[in-house]
Amino acid sequence: MFNKFRVLRARNLVVRHYQE
Repeated sequence: MFNKFRVLRARNLVVRHYQE
């Protein structure tokens, strides 16, 4: 469960960086 959350957070960070 925690692993999934960590992956989601990392992916969100990457998406945000690419979006900007």
